[in-house]
Amino acid sequence: MTQKSLYFSFILLTAAGLFASPYSAWAFSAFSDGTLIKGSGPEVYALENGLKRHITTEAVFDGFEYNWDKIQYIADEDLARYPTGKKIDNARSYPEGALVRGDRNREGDGVRVYLVKSGSRRWIETEQDFQNLGLFWGAVMDISAKKLKTIGAGQSLKRETPLARPLAMLTKTPDAIVEGATVKFEFTGIAARTDKKDLTFETFIEARLNDVVGQGIDTGWVSSRGKERILKVPAKAGRYVFFVRAKDPDGVVQREPASYAFDVKLSPYFNKVSVSASVRASTVNAQKVTLTSKTTDAVSIAGWTIGSKKYNTQYIIPSVAKDIPNHPYFSSLESTIVLNAKNKIIVHIGKGPLGVNFRLNRCIGYLNTYYPLAVPSYCPNPNQDEIKNLSAVCQKVISQTPQCREVNAGKTLLDAECIDYARMHLTYSQCVVTNNAYYDFYLDEWWTYLNLTSNVWAPGADSLLVRDQNDLLVAEVSY
Repeated sequence: MTQKSLYFSFILLTAAGLFASPYSAWAFSAFSDGTLIKGSGPEVYALENGLKRHITTEAVFDGFEYNWDKIQYIADEDLARYPTGKKIDNARSYPEGALVRGDRNREGDGVRVYLVKSGSRRWIETEQDFQNLGLFWGAVMDISAKKLKTIGAGQSLKRETPLARPLAMLTKTPDAIVEGATVKFEFTGIAARTDKKDLTFETFIEARLNDVVGQGIDTGWVSSRGKERILKVPAKAGRYVFFVRAKDPDGVVQREPASYAFDVKLSPYFNKVSVSASVRASTVNAQKVTLTSKTTDAVSIAGWTIGSKKYNTQYIIPSVAKDIPNHPYFSSLESTIVLNAKNKIIVHIGKGPLGVNFRLNRCIGYLNTYYPLAVPSYCPNPNQDEIKNLSAVCQKVISQTPQCREVNAGKTLLDAECIDYARMHLTYSQCVVTNNAYYDFYLDEWWTYLNLTSNVWAPGADSLLVRDQNDLLVAEVSY
């Protein structure tokens, strides 16, 4: 067989009016599997099953006895059109599709060309078979006869007619900037042969974060008999590329996959904060959103917002709260709200009865007597050593008074000593004075208020969006 230079270009055929779509496959010259390619960077790749695989070291390259002068130098733009597969970090077995020939200077015949398939070398019988298979002469590697014999021999290959490759086309894609929880791609195909119309599809999604290609997501083609792929949005912000190629019943695949690049715009806290809400409550004052953290790291919520996706609204979540609200001595104390794995923030949509945002404490249940708060009622119990010296009637009244409720001083049977004790110990103000120095006085829960008078979310389908101080999405909850 005589070495020839073959140039393959894909002819894109579209039936007029068949597809009203702005998306199509690239019309660039795609090399066949087995070809070595290189862009402007130092990395050398071997093409295998339509993926470019980085040959990690010179030792691996030499271990295959690859020829340096067979590397095809291409533009970075064209290099990016090949999805990135797993790295090749050893020379134990040749990549699928590799083309090898015994070097006549190293005891080979210099004639027979083999295609590596399923770990075996398969002789391509004629030059016409080589051309019909759509292979590239520049990908043929001349290796020693000894190296050639390490590849088990398989059946020879023949191909009577040129391969006709199907075509995949994207018909629906997400927005160029993605913020949602999922993305959906829809595609269709055109069969290259009238007798092979039953196409399947293979997809691949690749991360290109901070100019580093091939981070996570897919490591190989993902098969699909359907014409769509829905995937969860990756947690890391950055650029991603979706590829799709068609495959006919004989396994012939599209050489140039259709593709679509999109950017994921997400907060560093995406998937690190849990959100629950009662946005369908009957009144605005009953609507609330609860934020809890999944990480042990301290997270400042300063500048964060919540809002409606449908109405495109944003409301700033209060980030400062009173430590001890409505107290004559401590009401000026306040602190910045910080979210971590141990605490939670409840954002009330309506107006706050105290007029301030606040942190819960061990005594705050007393305020339920005067305000429609419905905060937890687990105040410290009365000191039994102190009340045992009070009258029997007083002790009974105190024991029958619900927790976090002040004793009804208007009861006629209560003596002055009992009334004085209740006023000095069993009130919100005195509870705070007595207990505020204890380590467990403060609870890990903040109540904040947006002070709105109308619904934030649409009555029908809508999504609650939480954004950080840079307007990046932290969480989305759909209703």
